[in-house]
Amino acid sequence: MWKLYLNLFFLPSYLDLKTKNDFVEYYSLFINSLKERDFSKFLKKYSIDWKDPFLSANYKKFFFEISNIKSGKEVEIFISQLNKLSRIFINNVDGYNKIWEKVEKVLQERIKKLNYLTNYFNKNNIIQKWEEITGKTFIKDNYHILLCYANKNGLNANSLSYNKNVFYYNSSDKYLRDFVSHKIGTHLLSELFYSEAFDPIRYVAVECFAMFLNFKVLKSKKLNYNLSSFHCDKFLNLYKKHYYKGITPEKLIEIALKKIKNHKI
Repeated sequence: MWKLYLNLFFLPSYLDLKTKNDFVEYYSLFINSLKERDFSKFLKKYSIDWKDPFLSANYKKFFFEISNIKSGKEVEIFISQLNKLSRIFINNVDGYNKIWEKVEKVLQERIKKLNYLTNYFNKNNIIQKWEEITGKTFIKDNYHILLCYANKNGLNANSLSYNKNVFYYNSSDKYLRDFVSHKIGTHLLSELFYSEAFDPIRYVAVECFAMFLNFKVLKSKKLNYNLSSFHCDKFLNLYKKHYYKGITPEKLIEIALKKIKNHKI
């Protein structure tokens, strides 16, 4: 089944929908496009940068698959789920305005306190260092961090696009410094995540590789985040063993994947 959260939350966030009318129009056009198996009107209304590897990987295949399905129970179930869940979003947008009056002030104060991190990244040329160590070029002119109030116990550091991430606003300064750097690395390495089919082992390998390189980029022996769900120790040891200056990320990751899959660790 296609991922509901991509179209219910991530895409509307990327498109910067704000008002109830914005959400009504978005979900109405999206669901009608599903029913008609034709997203031409939707894509005419909402511009999506297909050169962005995150947007292309997450949505282009989805739109193509849906448009080429003539009929099927799976699509009807997906439409039914979207209808139900979209009503929750639509019915609560206006009610959130009262909450936003308080939340906005909290976020603005947090932004002021975090401005020094922008100076830190610029002064230390963090993006340039990632470009040098990966041999890749950051394809956007800027990089944005969006602070979210409501995701304290949810997923953090969600990528809305190649140059836009959502973080929980009250994460520690050190965590934000280190993990923002990590996300820059994963975005530069993003082409290594995607293939014809999602490979969870490859995904973990790339995330762990970004962590491995982040020690070097930040010149630190300790990072203020962990990837405990990925159990990176095995990959980190392999990268340490086989890394040398000039080796491409593709080559090193393939070495690690081969040894992991053959249990030669």
